[in-house]
Amino acid sequence: TLVLDPISSALFLHLTESVLSPDGHQIGIIKTEKALKDLTRGSILHRSIGKTGEFMLCQPVMNSSIEMDCLLSREGEVKFKRLDRIVNNQSLPMNFALNGKAGIISTKDYRQIPVVAAYLPITDLNLGMVLKIDEKELYESTSAHLYEIALYISAAVILGWIFLYWLVLPLAYKLIQSESSLRNLVAYQEGVREEERRRIARDIHDQMGSDLSTMNILLESSKQHSNARDLAPDPYLVSAGAIVSNMMNTVRSTINELHPPILSSLGLWETLRWHCNQIRKQTDLQCELVIDELSESVDIEPDLSTSIFRIIQESITNVVRHAKASRVTIHAAVQGGVIVIEVADNGIGYPPPLDGLTSQGSLGVAGIRERCLRHPGSLEMKVSPGQGTTLLIRIPMGGSVEG
Repeated sequence: TLVLDPISSALFLHLTESVLSPDGHQIGIIKTEKALKDLTRGSILHRSIGKTGEFMLCQPVMNSSIEMDCLLSREGEVKFKRLDRIVNNQSLPMNFALNGKAGIISTKDYRQIPVVAAYLPITDLNLGMVLKIDEKELYESTSAHLYEIALYISAAVILGWIFLYWLVLPLAYKLIQSESSLRNLVAYQEGVREEERRRIARDIHDQMGSDLSTMNILLESSKQHSNARDLAPDPYLVSAGAIVSNMMNTVRSTINELHPPILSSLGLWETLRWHCNQIRKQTDLQCELVIDELSESVDIEPDLSTSIFRIIQESITNVVRHAKASRVTIHAAVQGGVIVIEVADNGIGYPPPLDGLTSQGSLGVAGIRERCLRHPGSLEMKVSPGQGTTLLIRIPMGGSVEG
């Protein structure tokens, strides 16, 4: 008597028909077809996928590479059938399983009906397993739920808008207010800083400049007194005079860096001309300034003049430091109450690429953009690698900083 577990015996004896004793003698033959039928009839798991769902368990036919013996189980029906593994030059899902592959595929089955099939090899038993359903039933089932899905999506969208209106929008409004407050604070600090620059420049001019001028006069008087007596000037006094002269040039340069006096006395356009001349003297960069003739007579209020001068100053500084250019051209005009300034160079196109605030060139551009927005204005930047960079700045004359 041989006692085996029904499930394991069915799968095992599906491959092994003969039962052998330990010494190799055949002691009997067990038929397994009925056991397999009972196994599949007793399984309801594979039948939960629809009316056309089918469970297949197959093994290759001995001495044949194109045939297979299969147990087919679908709702209300279990049968054995010999099938071809390839139909119309197309491998069936079971052929993939018998070749040791696993997956899901949309194809035609042995009936040449479009199906969606999942296939899996049972390598130890040299079996293949396929679970499939007709595409028509699958898609009909999906279509039946589309209306319900659409209702769910619509409800989700409506709820999302309600959530956006009641929660996100107030937060966004607060963020906008915070950004505006921060920009106003930065504008106020910039105004305070500019006023402090004016005060320091004025103090240096009035105090240190006056003292240096007095020292220079005294030294020149001493030299003239020596000359009048036909005496050689004291070399220490000559050296002191040279030092005082250098100090006066340094003080003058420092005052111009802090706040050019010409900006308050002669206005923006003359200050830009002066600044371009300074760039040509101090660097190898050729600076060209072109001002619209009709715009030269336009009077620009002091605070706006200072901001525009700082914007152009920072733009040219970026060109000198990063663009590797030989020429920069500045076009300035007033069009319909808007000051339009274009700064173009013939450099490498900086910074390549624009990377937020991770490079000094980008920091300079960010500072220019913030100055434009405070008035409020706009900044457009065109970078042409190998051909240069162009900044287009537009600032309304009637604009003012809030706060």
